[in-house]
Order: sequence, then C-alpha cells, then structure tokens
Amino acid sequence: MNLHARDKTLRYYFCYIVAFVSIGQFYADATLAEQDWPRFRGPNGSGISANGSFPTVFGPETNVVWQTPLPPGHSSPCVSKDHIFLTAFENNELLTIGIDSGTGNVLWRKSVAPTSIEQGGSQNGSPASSTPCTDGQRVYVYFGSFGLLCYDFAGREIWRKPLPVPITQHGASTSPICVGDRVILVSDQDVGSYAMALDSATGRELWKTERPGYRRGFATPVLWPEDHPTQFIVPGTLRLNAYSLTDGSAKWQVHGLPNEMVSSAIVGDDLIYVAGWTPGSGVRAMPDFNGLLKKGDQNGDGKLSRDEAPAGPARNHFVYIDANKDGLIDREEWQTLAKIFDSSRNALLAVRPGGQGDITDTDVVWTFERGLPYCPSPLFYRGRLYLVKNGGLASCFDGKTGKVVFHEERIGALGDYYASPIAADGKVLMISQPGTAVVLRDGNQLDIIAHNKLSESVMATPAVVGRTLYVRTDGHLWAFADKGESQTSSPDNSTSLQAGIAARYPGDRGIASDPNVIFAEDFEESSVPEMQKRWETVTQGDQMEFSTDTPAGSSGRHSLLMTHIGGKGTGGHLYRRLQPGFDKLYARFYVKFDPDCAPIHHFGTCLGGNNPSTPWPSVKAGIRQPGDKTFWVGIEPFGEKWVWDYYTYWGEMRGSPPRGQTWGNSFVRDDSLKVRRGEWTCVEMMIKMNHVGDTDGELALWIDGRPVSHLGKGFPKGLWTFDKFTPGKGGQGIRWDDAKNGRVDFDVPEGGAPFEGFRWRTVEDLNINFVWLYVYITDAPKDHVSKVCFDDVVVATEYIGPLVKQPAPPAN
Repeated sequence: MNLHARDKTLRYYFCYIVAFVSIGQFYADATLAEQDWPRFRGPNGSGISANGSFPTVFGPETNVVWQTPLPPGHSSPCVSKDHIFLTAFENNELLTIGIDSGTGNVLWRKSVAPTSIEQGGSQNGSPASSTPCTDGQRVYVYFGSFGLLCYDFAGREIWRKPLPVPITQHGASTSPICVGDRVILVSDQDVGSYAMALDSATGRELWKTERPGYRRGFATPVLWPEDHPTQFIVPGTLRLNAYSLTDGSAKWQVHGLPNEMVSSAIVGDDLIYVAGWTPGSGVRAMPDFNGLLKKGDQNGDGKLSRDEAPAGPARNHFVYIDANKDGLIDREEWQTLAKIFDSSRNALLAVRPGGQGDITDTDVVWTFERGLPYCPSPLFYRGRLYLVKNGGLASCFDGKTGKVVFHEERIGALGDYYASPIAADGKVLMISQPGTAVVLRDGNQLDIIAHNKLSESVMATPAVVGRTLYVRTDGHLWAFADKGESQTSSPDNSTSLQAGIAARYPGDRGIASDPNVIFAEDFEESSVPEMQKRWETVTQGDQMEFSTDTPAGSSGRHSLLMTHIGGKGTGGHLYRRLQPGFDKLYARFYVKFDPDCAPIHHFGTCLGGNNPSTPWPSVKAGIRQPGDKTFWVGIEPFGEKWVWDYYTYWGEMRGSPPRGQTWGNSFVRDDSLKVRRGEWTCVEMMIKMNHVGDTDGELALWIDGRPVSHLGKGFPKGLWTFDKFTPGKGGQGIRWDDAKNGRVDFDVPEGGAPFEGFRWRTVEDLNINFVWLYVYITDAPKDHVSKVCFDDVVVATEYIGPLVKQPAPPAN
C-alpha cells in the first residue's frame, strides 16, 4: 500500500471510530425483527428479504391469503410485528392506516388535514406517495402536504412536525428513514432543498442541512456502513452525496448524474449503486437568455412570463425553470437551469464509498449509460445488479465489474414501471404499472419463470416478510403465499393475457365512469343522429345505422354499422377532439368486417394530435409531418392479405419506394395475424409521446387482448426496408436518402438492429388530442357493398383490455 493510500485509509477509520462512538446508541434500542420490512424497499432500501420467499405464481384467484380494500395512495407496505402501515388520501384527508398482517383487517385509521395539496404535474401523482418507516416501536409518516407524524403501533399520535409544502411540479415521494434515535428526511424541491434529522421519541429537530443547488428530487436515503451506520447517502441533482448522521455535515460527493433523480441508491458488496435517467440529458438545449428577452420580453422588465416565453425550452420547461413559482423566469433562474441541463448525464454508477470531498475521479468503480430506468431503483442481489425500465425492458450486470449479463431484454410485460424490483429465495420480481408481475430466476441469463396478471394497476413497491408477499394495487392490499395452487402463467407474452380497466366493468357496463377513461362510445343512443351529436365531425353519416349484432360479452343492444358503396365516396368518418391533450393514451374498439368487404385502404380508430387542436385532422398525406404541428397513428387490415398492422404519419417517417414518397410507415409485418372477416375482433393500441429532444416515444398494439407489437427507443430489434420495419429480421436494409435523392443500402446484423424510437413531437404543446373512427376504401368495384361494424370504443390513460362477460343471473 502506498503512503497516500495508507493515510487515506487511516483517516477514514479514525473518522469511522469517532462517529461510531458518538452515535453508538443508534442501535442500542433497536427492536426490529430480522424479517421486518421497516421502510421503503425493506432493510436499508435493498429490496431483498434475506430469509423470506414469495410464491412464483399468484394473482386474484391464486395463492391469495387475504385482500383488503384501500383508499387511493401510492405508498408501499411497511411491515413490523404483525402490523402493516400504509398511507392514503381520500375526501381531502391524509390517512395513515394500520393493518393486521395476518388477517388483513384494518386496525386503525388516523387522518390529518393537508396544509395545501401539492401541485402535481403528473396524472399518476398522489399526495400519499411516501412510504412509512418504523423502528419497531413507533411508525413515522411523511406527507408533502403536511409534514412528519409519529404514531405508536396502536395508532396513538406521539408527535407531529408540520413542514412547508415542497415547491415542486410533481409533489413529494421521498420517504423518511429511521436509524437509532432519529428520523431522517431529505426534501429536494425547486427551491429550498434540505435534509433534516428529528428525535424519534419527541419530534425535536436535531439538525437541518440546506442543499443549495439541488432541484426537485424523489430519492430516499440509504445507510452506510450497513452494520453500524455513520452516514446516509442520497442522490440528487447531478450528484450522489453522503452526509453524517451525527450532525448532517457533508462527507463526500460524486458527480455524473442527471438533473432530476427519481430512483434511490442501493448498497451491495461494499459499493453504492445509483442509476439516473431523464430525457434530453447530455444535450445542450438552452439558448442565450439575452436572445430570449429580445424575442419575448414585451414589457421590458428583464424577465419572461409564460405568455412571453418563446417556443422551445423556455416554454417547454417553464414550470421547472421558474424555481420560486412566481410566474416569471429571471436571469438567475435561467442560468442556473442552463448550467444544470448542460451538466446532466444519464448514468449507472458503481461507487466506492468513503473519503472526503469530491471523489468522482478516485472512487467511481464503473459506469454504464444505456437502458436506464426513470423511476425504479436498482436491485443488487447475489452479486448481480438488476434494472427494469418502461416498456418491460430488463438489464443485468455483474456488480463488481459492470460486465453486462443481459441488456434491455423484453420480459413480456408492456407499460410503464413505477414499482422497484425486489428479490427473495433466488427469485426477482418486477411489476409493471398495468399490473403484470414478472418473476425471474436469478442467474447469469434472463430466465422468466412466471407472468402473473393482477386485477389492478400497481404504483407501489411490494414487500416480502417470511413466506408472504404484500402487493398494493390501485384499490387493494393483497397478501399472497404459496398454498400449492397454480394458474395459467406463461412467459411468452403472445399467449398471456393482461387484465385492464375492462376487467373491472363486466360487459363494459359503467366503464365510462372510470377515472382513467377519457371517452367511451357504446352506440346505445336512441338514434344514429343522437349518436352523431357526440362526435365533432361526421362525414357520410347517411351511410351509418345501428345493428343488433354485438360482440360477445357486451352489455349493449346494438353496434354501429358503416356501409361503403363502390364508386360513391370513400367511407364514413366520426371525429372528436380530446381536451385537454394527453401524453399517453390507449384506444380500444371492437370491429367486424363483412366477409365480402372490399380491401381497406386505411381504417381506425385512429389517435393523433394537431397543434393547435382542430375540428378535423390536419395531417396531409404524402409528406412528413412537422413535429410542432401534427402526427397520427391508424390501424390497418393490410391490403389484399388482410393481416393486422398499424401505420403512422410522423416527422421522421421513412420514405416509400420507388422515389422516397412518404405514405406512412408500418411496423408489424406478420402474415400470421390474419383478419377474421365475419367475426368480432378486439383491437387496442397505445401511443406514448416522446419527451422533447428525445426519441423515446412508443407505440403498441393488442389483438384480442394479446400483445402483438411494442416499439420504443431501443426495442425491438429488426430491419427497415424503405417504409416498413420488420421485427426480428436482419440482413439487407434499404432507406431513401433525401439528400442523395436515392436509395441507400445498409447491412443489419442477424436478428436486427434496435428500433430508433419515435420523435412524435418537437414541442410539448403537441400531444394526443383526437380520436377518429372511420373506414376508407378506395378500390372497390362499382356498387360493391362493404359493411363494417364498430362497438364498445374506449379511450383511456391505462390499458383497457377486452370485454369481460357479465356474471350469469342466479338460478331461480
């Protein structure tokens, strides 16, 4: 060992001994059981139950111990001494709930009134997002809309510490942690970020450390060293920091993270792992402030209001840049954010903790920069580091070296991911927001052993205590344990079905009232003219009528029949704007083509956007769509082959042969997906808008509830042949090059190259704001009659799924 290294080591252990002596009482009174799950993600936020287990197969009808209805909230289960603690928000009350872990019975509910409800920029936000923590004697809860509260296990309030409501667009979701005689809270916000420690018995403030330069953040701290902690470690804007538990003083920091941290750090084999991703990191996107003032500062005050902000970053990120939320951007706010954005880096870091000051150049062991999650925290389990990101893409690394075990592999569960992965008994569990729980076998290859369909969406991270798995879904808390039961569970997503909104509304009865449903049309109006009043623009309405032919399981009495007569127009259209616009939508409908229907040129339900919104699509055929104006996606029973596909018009669409015309791009290319004319088919698609400056838009398609296509940034692998993308194929690719005014051939590896993703828009004001139901037939013999029936159209912010049959009436 060289002298410098020896001195550094001696200084570290001297500081460790002093700190340990000064806070040795931290664990003197600890009463936590080995199997407790005492905070967000369990012991020290690891997501691991060292001696526990959970069933491989579970669901609403399989291996259920109990289920308990819950008010809305996103906090995760905190478990100790046969108690489960959760928070919720209902009837303008912030609730703390104690539940018996053996029976699911609610033992007590305590409420406080919010100071003011936090502003939330996301439809997925909740004022009850922070997970409680416990020291085995008391439970501590944090609400951004109130502050900190302490209860004993019987629900008696011990103390309360009101705190200012965080200044942030998305609300608070960081969780408190307990260590010995104190409770630690980190509150990162757009202005006034801080970390603080309170006496766990009295709520008295022990210290408070300001975190200047840290903007909004949502991570929860971890402790270091794990056996006898002296520090807590938390990521924030651009960096990872360690602080003293004794007095809150800063110890060390590592740079190289994005501007906004959602996931938390974890500890594994004496390293700290942290993964951060935000859209646009590493891209210089902030123009000079003086130039913006010249364009927009109409009153000459040297500031920009929302109305004055020119299009681009000033308008797109206005709420973020306006740190003090006074409705104006000043020079200091702009320059602060410009520096932050320019320094932002998406990265997975493995850090050797210790030392003093900036240890970026000395103690970062390895890094990785692709396939990183936005919300879920990493999982370190048995020497391997697991990640899962939106779209159901999982990655795994060797923890010590960073060597890739597998990277961005699909796990057969579409959708966003908010729950963090957990592990026990050699298995890893990842749960998507739509409610598909995927069980992986821990190992040096991707090994999916079960898909479990839950009945509701999932935002919270599950907990494992003993042999029981606790999962909070949208409306319930579930306890699952292995009872020797089994169910159909297939890792092949072509054969597995996903429960959606429709599962909660048999026959779609009442589905329009679901808070996630934007629009529903079941064609049960008293007349066709009454139905047409619900749509903003109608063409060839005289060719529409009601039919008594309805899909199996539908609660309706009739469907809509559109008739096309060859030589007399191109077909009927129903168009409706969706207000306000949305960044992610699902559209489901049922369709039945007459066996003698002529080939369909284009067809929908179609989703798209116009900026500004218009009473009729402003997309122009044959040209690329301007990213600040328009885009659309439609379904297509493709040509003479009659196979399902979908097509898009967007800003970066590929040119068509032979001269590079732009007539839409298609993505499925699967001749086995035959359209069954004469039968009802359930069709659903999903569009997710990209973040401005990125190509992370997504597109997905389901036929009869089975996922047949999902495309996003980096997935799937495939081959472009002019305007058609074929998944799973490699070989000779062809594209039209506008600059060369000719075709360009290129080689693609076997199995294909990763899909580039979608840049639907270049400004945030363009979003999904219309639904369009139509039949477009251009090549039918004169007077040939083609008939197409539609029914049970639903547009929603979550996966909808096929109709669920209504229960049979009881026998007399």
